[in-house]
This record gives sequence, structure tokens and C-alpha cells, in this order.
Amino acid sequence: PEVLENLAISPISMKPALLKMIQAEADYAKAGKPAAIWAKMNSLIEPDIIDALYAASEAGVKIRLVVRGICGLRPGIRGLSENIRVKSIVGRFLEHSRIFRFENGGCPRVYLGSPDWMPRNLFRRVETVFPIAAPSMVKHVEEILEWFWRDNVKAQVMQLDGSYAFRQRAEGEPSFDAQAEFLADSQRRRKSPPVAKDR
Repeated sequence: PEVLENLAISPISMKPALLKMIQAEADYAKAGKPAAIWAKMNSLIEPDIIDALYAASEAGVKIRLVVRGICGLRPGIRGLSENIRVKSIVGRFLEHSRIFRFENGGCPRVYLGSPDWMPRNLFRRVETVFPIAAPSMVKHVEEILEWFWRDNVKAQVMQLDGSYAFRQRAEGEPSFDAQAEFLADSQRRRKSPPVAKDR
């Protein structure tokens, strides 16, 4: 199908959908509305998406990226990407989830899916991204994004020149390992399964 209401699919509609959502955040920022992008993936090298992120940053969009592997974007460059931060986390588990959160003017939308932002995923494979509808699930996925951003054990921060340095803990700041938190959360949920409230 060429047109779907909720799914974005590679190689048909994925890239246009992503560019549209990034541009929407830039428009919200220019209008003085809440605008932010959080994304977690394995690779980011698609040139048009990188350019769109740069333009969104220049418009005032706060962008947080957790990119485990290759990243062709450079964060923190004045006048280009000063509103972008990039981290990489390589830990015990081979993290493979892709999460995309758009602030959407104050009504956040959170998506899960399979593609990295790179040509092979957007043009040469069948991949999909879908929005999360259940409020409790949205809340938990946002919590997971927070865990990744809080990580100060395995997280490495991309520098202006593209190199990485381990995130330094502030004095008195407790250590926080995102993947260890996944295990602890799994055990908590196993002992007391959450009650479904979104039906």
C-alpha cells in the first residue's frame, strides 16, 4: 500500500515521514511552542536526515540522540548543531531497539520501529515505524529513553571532532547503568505484573 494512516514503511514512505516529523519540530520551535527530538538507533548516516536535524537545531529544537554505532552527524557546532547532543552506549546486551520521540508542540508522539537512519534501511529494505497509542506504554518507553540519557557508566559522549569520551559523573552523583536498570525493572515487573489500563 502506498498510503497508510499510522505506519511508515521503507522503501515507500519512511524517509518522507521522518523528514516531515523533523520539519514539524522546527516549525514548532519557530512558533515558540515546545519542540524536541529524542531518537535511539544503531546508525545515523542518511545525508538528508542529518541536514534536517541540523536545520531543526538551528531553529531551536533540542535534540538528543543515542546512536550505538556509526554517526555521521557532528553535535555542538555553533550555528549548526549546538542544540544536538549524541551519546553511544555499548554494554553487556547488544541493544537493538529503535525509539523515536517527537515533542509535537507539547503533545508528544512516541514511535517504535526497525530502521536505522541510513540508506540501506530507508531505501533497500522493508522496515516499519509505528506510533505507540497506549498511554501507559508511552510513559514506560519515555522512561527507557530517560534511562539511556542518565547512563553514566557505559555512555560515551560524542565530541565536536567526532571522537567519544566517557561521560564524567558530577561529584556525588551516583552511578547509573541503563542496562542494569532494564534487568532490575524486569525483575520488579515479574514480581508484580502491571495492570492493563489502556483498553
